[in-house]
Amino acid sequence: MTTPGTVSQGAEQLAIEHWIYNTLITDTTLAGLMPDGVDIRTQVHEAEAPATLPYPLIVFQFVTGKDVPTIGGPGRLISRNLYQVVAMFEKNATKKIQPIVNRIDQLMITNLAIQTITLSDDTVWTARIGSYRDAPISFTENNKGRRIFHKGGQYSIDCQESQVSS
Repeated sequence: MTTPGTVSQGAEQLAIEHWIYNTLITDTTLAGLMPDGVDIRTQVHEAEAPATLPYPLIVFQFVTGKDVPTIGGPGRLISRNLYQVVAMFEKNATKKIQPIVNRIDQLMITNLAIQTITLSDDTVWTARIGSYRDAPISFTENNKGRRIFHKGGQYSIDCQESQVSS
């Protein structure tokens, strides 16, 4: 076992992004809320989604973060991160989109999740993740004459190294 928080800069964000993506694409309830014939795995994206995909889309992205250092040694005790997770849709269809937004909110709030990732040097890194909604999000953007609605939340997601093995 290595000193906590010294394995790899950014491993926490990678673990969180894997957790968000896997949580969203594997949920059968969320998948069932997609329009007929639309595979949930094509609708969830980090940072931005291809413009050619049908709506609704789910996009998540890192907003900011802060590391809490260990006492008396190198490394991080915990990494505190803020992520935005929104459902995007083209028409103001709040009645259709609200169940998707509600389900995302239920999935993103957790007391404890375990996420294991393999880093580029083949180190296996396991993290504990906890999250809660920090603020709701709702805004509209104009994209080449098309109004795109965004609805979701900002989630505070804590990540702490649990186990490392080579």
